[in-house]
Amino acid sequence: MVICHKIKIWSKPNTTLTMYLLLLNSLLILIIGFNESNGRALDSSKLQKRIISGEDAKLFQIPYVAAVTIRKDNAWYAICTGVLVTENKVLTAAHCVEKFTASNFLIFVGVIRFYGPYSGYEQFSYVSKIDVHDGDMGSNPGLPLCDLAVLTLAVPAILTRNVQVVQLSANSALYFNTECTITGWGITKEGTQNIPNYLQKGETTLISTMECETYWPIMREELNAGTIICVLDKYESPSRSTTICNGDSGGPLLCGPNRDVLVGIAVAKISNCDGTWPQFYLDISRFRSWVANKLSS
Repeated sequence: MVICHKIKIWSKPNTTLTMYLLLLNSLLILIIGFNESNGRALDSSKLQKRIISGEDAKLFQIPYVAAVTIRKDNAWYAICTGVLVTENKVLTAAHCVEKFTASNFLIFVGVIRFYGPYSGYEQFSYVSKIDVHDGDMGSNPGLPLCDLAVLTLAVPAILTRNVQVVQLSANSALYFNTECTITGWGITKEGTQNIPNYLQKGETTLISTMECETYWPIMREELNAGTIICVLDKYESPSRSTTICNGDSGGPLLCGPNRDVLVGIAVAKISNCDGTWPQFYLDISRFRSWVANKLSS
């Protein structure tokens, strides 16, 4: 069993910074969609992994999702996805944030359309602290075993119909061989760099470790470490299978009848975008104690 116990804490930025949570549409266009200095569209080549063969999310359908954006060259780039677990805490993948300080990030919640028209539910906040799980990441850099981070929002989110906190899974095995939802921001077709206007979602199946090993025998050691779970879209043809591609880093795997239980966080950095192969998520039930400690701090 992998033991992940070391914690890396980045320092807090200037606490005098304040942000309005409810955005005017014009301001959201400026922050999310365009370079602040000259109005250029954001550089989509900076984005992390994205949903393949997904569909547009609808208002109120997935109210837990956060967009993790970073400031670079006077622009905000959406680099990863996250999930709201309390009014002021967001979970994401550690590799999304570990090379940066908290002041580099701006988190958006309640957003389903990047470029508008906007719903009025959009909110954003700077990040005041980043807690990165610094346990054993394993020997395979392509499948980190403890790739998890908690972001503390400088301004807590206001819960609405389209901004909600997710439940944490207590046992991922309860959802084996059931359909779950994956979601994230970004390209919808491999080989392109165009960001869709809508948050993307798709259905997939959580499969057992034993079944996953039949596809990935070279990953047997990592899969049996106890922190990784696998998903596979079993119900579509290969050309239509929903999957993550080169990422969707930090995006949630949502299970249960109401898709309101966080079972996994997308972590794998593999390049295979073939929907006939399982993709990897961090098993959130194995990190409940660590997450609970960070949520109370």
